[in-house]
Amino acid sequence: MIAEALRAAHSVEDPACRASALTTVATHSAPADQGWLADEVIASARTCTDPLDRLWALAGICIVASQERRTAVAAEIFALLPTLPDGEKRSGAEALGCASIGADSSDLLKTARRIQHEPARAAFLETVIPQLAAPQRAAALTLVAGLMDAELRESPLLALVEVGPPDLLPRVLDEVARLPADVLRARVLGQIADRLPPELVSRALAAAQSITDECGRAHLLGAAAALDGAENPGALLSDALENAWRIAVPTDRVDALLCIARALDPDSRDRLHRDVFALALNTPIDAGRPYALRVLSQEVQPPVLHRVVAAAVETARSPEAPGVLYWSLIQAAAFASPLQRVALLEEALRHARSVRKPYERAFALASVATAVPAADRSAVLREAVTVESTLAEVEATNAERLALRVAKLIPPPALARTATIVAEVRRENGRPYGLEEIIRLVPRQTVMDGLTALGAELAPYPRQQVLGSIALYLTGEARDHAMSMVLADPTHCYGRRALVRQALHLWPGTPGPAEMDILRRCWDGTDLDTCLYTAAAALTILHRAGGDAAVDECLRAADDVRRWWPRLAAEDIYLPPSLST
Repeated sequence: MIAEALRAAHSVEDPACRASALTTVATHSAPADQGWLADEVIASARTCTDPLDRLWALAGICIVASQERRTAVAAEIFALLPTLPDGEKRSGAEALGCASIGADSSDLLKTARRIQHEPARAAFLETVIPQLAAPQRAAALTLVAGLMDAELRESPLLALVEVGPPDLLPRVLDEVARLPADVLRARVLGQIADRLPPELVSRALAAAQSITDECGRAHLLGAAAALDGAENPGALLSDALENAWRIAVPTDRVDALLCIARALDPDSRDRLHRDVFALALNTPIDAGRPYALRVLSQEVQPPVLHRVVAAAVETARSPEAPGVLYWSLIQAAAFASPLQRVALLEEALRHARSVRKPYERAFALASVATAVPAADRSAVLREAVTVESTLAEVEATNAERLALRVAKLIPPPALARTATIVAEVRRENGRPYGLEEIIRLVPRQTVMDGLTALGAELAPYPRQQVLGSIALYLTGEARDHAMSMVLADPTHCYGRRALVRQALHLWPGTPGPAEMDILRRCWDGTDLDTCLYTAAAALTILHRAGGDAAVDECLRAADDVRRWWPRLAAEDIYLPPSLST
């Protein structure tokens, strides 16, 4: 079996995918064979044309490599890190951290100090903190506190709370209290509250008193009230509920109330769950009702659970609901009663069979197969394969054939998430969680072919929306090609807006020169409307880059345009129905 797997790995054309396949073979091989297999992985990784792919391919072998080889690979990755674009250095630093397994704690801290790019240094610290010996974690805290961008401190601070030691926690809590933004401070305090010893809970609550953000304060107070030994938990819960009900965004309000419900006694919890259910039902579909019902279904018990699942299914069947029905039914089935689950999966299967296009039907059937009982799974998968085999006899576009080729490369757990990802990249302000991992599984040439097919087969608006949503998740030549397609027409704002919306998620800290260059390219040569729409989407990034002064200057420029440029009539401006103004 190992010999057959090795032959299959050698047959993979893409260097990064071949290195990954060889690494998998090495992890299942005898120790005597792992040395020469590690050499093959390294040789394949070094042929990767994209530097970030090369770093991750090299890092993967450190699972089975000797300490001497791991040290050499880590040194090679560190030398390559400065050559990456700023937007990829954070991921490169994570690869460096993974490659540093077993390294001396002092050496790891020296490496962290030598990383000049702040987001990369924060990512490296987050990765290696669990590997550090207890005495070196205090030095790591000093490095974390020295990060200029406060948002970059969040994940390393959480890692320090997770691993301790206990005598370091007071200093970590002091650093959390120094975080400047209300939302950030509340988020971190809420996540660490249940990990603090009783003597530090009062200090966490003291830090919470300065938080004015209702959402963050509600989360924190709710988490603190649930702790053993919390002083006056009734008052904490009352304050938390008061803040939670004042939250304006419905989905944030639901999240906060469910957090508080965990700290209540059973009767009070049931009453609050019923109130949240009523809130979810009164939330418009486009304002987050599907999300509210989904998270509520993870918290409640029968008989309320059965009503929540029924409401979620009814919402999913609405023409206004985002995503595809069979996937929404699969999600609802996960929390349904046994009888409901059978009925929902049967409906999902019927819906999957009714999908018109053969390639989409094969994909839908494969998705349903991941959720049905094991005894039925083979039959559904065979049906999906049968549909796929008929594609040679029907007309299928290049994009459809590529989709099936990609589906064969993706393991079932990741494949089950792709329906949600596809729906998110087509939706304005969508957040395609997991897209990075999916793209890493696909050979570079297939990605390039897919971009070409998107350009040829989609209408202008969906093409721009999809390309803008995925461009920043790509690397190297694929990213450049997607960016050029997004920016090719200076009169289209859709792709630029989608790209900037994803940048808000992918650039949490202060944007560097490479990120600012991408923003500049979004504005180059655009007409007035495209410039203003893109600027409106980018205001948060501009604030991270230059603070209030940058935003004020941008708004002054927009006001000057409004006063001096003739205003277009509403009928002269076309926007698709889903695009907010």
